[in-house]
Amino acid sequence: FERMKHEKLKTGTKLVKGEVSVGGDTVVALSMATINAPVKNVVAYLLYHNPRYHTVLNVEDPGIIGTGVQILERTSAHHLVSSTRFNTPTPLTNREVVASTIWRKDNEEKFSVVTFSCEHEGCPLDNSNFVRVVVTRAFKLKQNTDNTTSVEVVGSLNLMGVIPRWINDALTVPQLAGTPLN
Repeated sequence: FERMKHEKLKTGTKLVKGEVSVGGDTVVALSMATINAPVKNVVAYLLYHNPRYHTVLNVEDPGIIGTGVQILERTSAHHLVSSTRFNTPTPLTNREVVASTIWRKDNEEKFSVVTFSCEHEGCPLDNSNFVRVVVTRAFKLKQNTDNTTSVEVVGSLNLMGVIPRWINDALTVPQLAGTPLN
């Protein structure tokens, strides 16, 4: 990320700051935020341990198709494979992500969470109604003394297929940074 040309991330909020590299098929972003929750709650959120909470959030998001994240397999307490489907503007084909998420406890105050695209038999790549997206995200989570969590996220996303760059940037950057659409 450091060697790429990047600019300030426009998040629409003062709660999240970061940088983004745009202009190619793959968008790369770095964002930092403080979350008003203990670090273990943030890890649980990233690993979808509360599906009812995600269902409530997804009802408010017109970009989500269906119930949002579907857990395809939870191979251990530290690893899951999931899929998510997203609406895209007409006339583009809707997108789907199949990703593996793994977490590790670095010490009592720090956790690492990595998400990357994968294939899974529960979501075969034969659906002509969706284009498969390629994603990678790495989270560094640190418990603060005031019971908040510092989060640093580095991610890359390629929406794949034929898609205008301005749409790619408008959809991709918020997904990577975890912020509302600009």
